[in-house]
Amino acid sequence: MPHRQRFPVIIDFPDPVDSVISSLYTSELFSQTAKILSKQGVLVCQSNSPEDTPTVFWSIGKTINMAGLNTLEYNVIVPSLGLWGFHLASHFKLPRVIPSISVQHQALVSDMSNLFTISSSIKEVRGKAVMNSLKNLNLHKLYKNEIEKW
Repeated sequence: MPHRQRFPVIIDFPDPVDSVISSLYTSELFSQTAKILSKQGVLVCQSNSPEDTPTVFWSIGKTINMAGLNTLEYNVIVPSLGLWGFHLASHFKLPRVIPSISVQHQALVSDMSNLFTISSSIKEVRGKAVMNSLKNLNLHKLYKNEIEKW
């Protein structure tokens, strides 16, 4: 069996504004991605604003998790967007400590532990998360419902 490289998988889909884009954020897609992800590999998925669309944020994480991957949520301030959420996912349990980054950068602070601090108001919505699948596309409906509140 050939040695599998350890490349990250980066998923940066647009916001799930309609059923077509919602069909990208499905358990089926994440299950297929999990099959090609090496045992040591890590996936990161853009998961919308946990402030503006918290149910969407948690639902993306739940959908990834239901595809058989361990997830770890984090958020960061993106200057042009505000607070933005992401999910890390892997076959192994992810630590909340990110190793130091060996390449020169200006975008991240040296202590990244605050990235994993999710506000209690956002955490309260976690129980409303739903799994999104091709047979039950609902992420775009959640998105529209939450974005209309703004």
